[in-house]
Amino acid sequence: RYLLVSFSCNILLLLHFLGVKLSSLLGKKGNLENLQSYWEVGFFLGASVLANDHLRVIQASEKLFKLKTPAWYLKSIVETILIYKHFAKLTTEQPVAKQELVDFWMDFLVEATKTDVTVVRFP
Repeated sequence: RYLLVSFSCNILLLLHFLGVKLSSLLGKKGNLENLQSYWEVGFFLGASVLANDHLRVIQASEKLFKLKTPAWYLKSIVETILIYKHFAKLTTEQPVAKQELVDFWMDFLVEATKTDVTVVRFP
């Protein structure tokens, strides 16, 4: 049990470090509106997920959609975010409305990366 707790703490510290580093690198590029590459917006989205910044997650997800990001890259982003979410701490500080929008965009991105479509959903 101690080993598992220690491992989880190390993972959380590593994810925090990655988030800080990504945020720093992205800060040099400017704000989200200035980013024109889906690659950079994807990194922005990942850093926002790590920072638990719902507003930026929503904005970055919308921007990825508008940039017509390739499916292979969306799939990579979704898999990375799922890893982040697995180790992230749940907080109740964010308003419910923003959490609903984050959930919408995360569901949208996950559905967009599926290769077998069994049900067509419209929001």
